[in-house]
Amino acid sequence: MIPIIKKRSVYVLRRTSLVLLILSAVAFPFEFRRVYESSPVEPTQQYLDELSRIRNIFGYGNQSIVIFVRAEQLALNSRLTEWARAITGIPVYLGSSPYYYLANKIETQLLDDPTYIGQTNQLHVSGIIDKPIVISELLANPSPLDILDAAPISSGLYLLALSHDSAVQRLNLIDQISSGAPLQVMNSSILVENLNVSSWSLYLGTGGFNNATVSSSNGFVSVEVSQGPYFVRLFHVFTPPISLSSFVMALVRVYSNISKQVFLQLSSQDNPLIQGGTTAQFADFQFVLKNGWQYLVLPMNAPAVGSNEFSVSSVYQIIFRLDRDNVIDHVVLAGVYGIA
Repeated sequence: MIPIIKKRSVYVLRRTSLVLLILSAVAFPFEFRRVYESSPVEPTQQYLDELSRIRNIFGYGNQSIVIFVRAEQLALNSRLTEWARAITGIPVYLGSSPYYYLANKIETQLLDDPTYIGQTNQLHVSGIIDKPIVISELLANPSPLDILDAAPISSGLYLLALSHDSAVQRLNLIDQISSGAPLQVMNSSILVENLNVSSWSLYLGTGGFNNATVSSSNGFVSVEVSQGPYFVRLFHVFTPPISLSSFVMALVRVYSNISKQVFLQLSSQDNPLIQGGTTAQFADFQFVLKNGWQYLVLPMNAPAVGSNEFSVSSVYQIIFRLDRDNVIDHVVLAGVYGIA
């Protein structure tokens, strides 16, 4: 005979297992809904509308192009690449820059991202490489560098098409620009021209609203910004005016020891009331400086704000406006370059 104590133990074990199974069955649907239905699986209507627009322009299932989705977008829309492929039928490249795809280069910083690995493998298995890439402002949040060589298709939509060799050259330049280090372009097909902006004048000068301390050494201009509510404004006058029409972008190399807002303005008005002051013929660019060396990119075809009278073929002065934010700052201007 089985002892009574052992019988009771088996009985308790069976009852406990049965209770756990019942609880699991009850809890599973709630956990499933918590993980999946409450997560941002479906993009917002704004993203769905943008994907539908891309499908309508390029056609469903178009295999001659690729859609670029910036990797950072997955933090907001975790299934964005899958939805993009489902709605458009068009292959998708997930990454940090469209030039990595066009240059057929692996983004080593994304190798721990399973979505990047999956999407990249799918493109290579299907042989979909070196195709023109669609860049949407909503899906890609492109930087000026991303759309340098791109052709506008519609509002907020571009198509970038480059040969493999050209993409490799561009990617090398973009990596250098992103690092903030001095430019060392090794390819003769990319022209880097120093625009010889080694001296900056302080608007209003000592005692003015924009008072700051400016010093120059070895082509570097150092600006010590005191606390105050106004912008510090510096300017350089080109005599005679220069043409930037042959360049795809201009670069201003800058160092800052804190994050700060800055505006750059190109002016083609050769007779301003006050040099460095308000101008009627201008193109404005806005940036936020970060800590360390960096390049401010001024695309010649897409100023943030511009007047109809501005002419890129006759630039008279460049104006640098630095927000003081009631914070002491140290900024170094280390050259202006044209890139063709």
